[in-house]
Amino acid sequence: MTKILTAEQIRACDQYTIEHEPISSEDLMYRASGQFCNWFRNHAPNRPKILVLCGMGNNGGDGLVIAHLLHQKGYPVEVAIIRFTEKGSKDFNHYYYQYQGNFPFHEVQKKEELPDLKKYQVLIDGIFGSGLNRPVEGLAASIIDAANHSGKEIIAIDIASGLFSEHKAKGQHPIIQPKHTVSFQVGKLAFYLPENHIHVGQLHIVDIGLDKAFIAEQESDYAAGSLKKIREILIPRQKYDHKGSFGHALLIAGSYGKAGACILAAKAALRSGLGLLTVHCPQKCVEVLQTSVPEAMVLPDEMGTKFFTKPHQTDQYDALGAGPGLSTETAAKEAMNILFAQHPSPMVLDADALNIISQSPHLLAAIPSGSILTPHPKEFERLAGKSENQFERLQNLQALAVEHQVVCLIKGANTAIGFPDGKIIFNPTGNPGMATAGSGDVLTGIITALFAQGYASSEAAMIGVFVHGLAGDLAAKEIGQTSLIASDIIEKLPQAFQRLYQDLW
Repeated sequence: MTKILTAEQIRACDQYTIEHEPISSEDLMYRASGQFCNWFRNHAPNRPKILVLCGMGNNGGDGLVIAHLLHQKGYPVEVAIIRFTEKGSKDFNHYYYQYQGNFPFHEVQKKEELPDLKKYQVLIDGIFGSGLNRPVEGLAASIIDAANHSGKEIIAIDIASGLFSEHKAKGQHPIIQPKHTVSFQVGKLAFYLPENHIHVGQLHIVDIGLDKAFIAEQESDYAAGSLKKIREILIPRQKYDHKGSFGHALLIAGSYGKAGACILAAKAALRSGLGLLTVHCPQKCVEVLQTSVPEAMVLPDEMGTKFFTKPHQTDQYDALGAGPGLSTETAAKEAMNILFAQHPSPMVLDADALNIISQSPHLLAAIPSGSILTPHPKEFERLAGKSENQFERLQNLQALAVEHQVVCLIKGANTAIGFPDGKIIFNPTGNPGMATAGSGDVLTGIITALFAQGYASSEAAMIGVFVHGLAGDLAAKEIGQTSLIASDIIEKLPQAFQRLYQDLW
């Protein structure tokens, strides 16, 4: 996993590296800029004409060194010094006086002095870095606005100018809209929030040689997931394992008109390594379920022809998942109350199970600790209350997971998974094509299957979200995002799991 640190922690990592490597701050800036240029040369080997927008701080200093290094490699590069303040930082001044005259410098004290952006193919943004702590205004704001409206490819150094790294800015101000962000060493919280997607573009994190032991010592509630971390927690299959070794799960799902949700969850569970699956569904769903998913055992509701009315005994199952297509009819609500009373073990709760809980606050308090909740943003809002922005939503996620000692994930881009210890991990897989009916039902099936196989709730959630997104990425690569449906995700689960287990067997 990649740890996500605050701007203050990153400065501390810089300083520790400077003191203990040892290395001067100017040389560390040079090294970081070199890593940016290594990425850039692979990205743009055809040597486009470049304008580097440099502020007066260390981000601008990075920009100056980047311009110098690219100039050395034969790139046609110019620099615009955005003089929104009189004094530059120490490292900025060091490189400003060293490189002045080596390639074209444009001194910009008012917007009219900015060179014509039409002349350039690429703009490199080095106006502000992660230390920004107040809204952008005046000259800098007008330059950012001009860059965004130029139609040129923008690449941000470390973080888009104007973007606050760990909190929401008060009021509105312009923020760079890059196609790529090349950030240094570790991620920043703002990168992983869906509302910031136009201010991040494609994220690339380059290693600039900060002290890794010191980074590991930094306390953080946030991290970005990785394939490496998922592989560390996978349980390999053994030669003499049998279907009983891989768990027996119970899915409580479906209602009249929503049998499809039940089918999708069941198929996904069986494609996720589960040994045995029983599906509790209304009587009207039995025939279509047995026809569509012959591998599943079906347990008809004793009384309900159309809706969930009464749970069967649940003691014999290794995991229980409830919610897909369940409905919020009165009978289903009463049945959920009975289920909570008779099943004190952790369960996977999604969709209408969560909607019923949000309508019955006593059920939220009764959720067994260790359970996994999988709401989409609106379902989460009904559970935890409205949020003014996504930073606040993360705080609400953290509070809910800690208070109720559950794993709760908010589905979406960079799905955020909240854990009972207050940690939050962002999932790196998935794409907009997965924003389609039934995608969440597939995820419920996957996580329930993993839970039944003996994974801890935190592990089942992490692996489930990762492989769900990976299957969606594989499907999108083959058929595109526009036409992707939930069944396509299920079809790609075998390949996704195969990729996870690659080199482990």
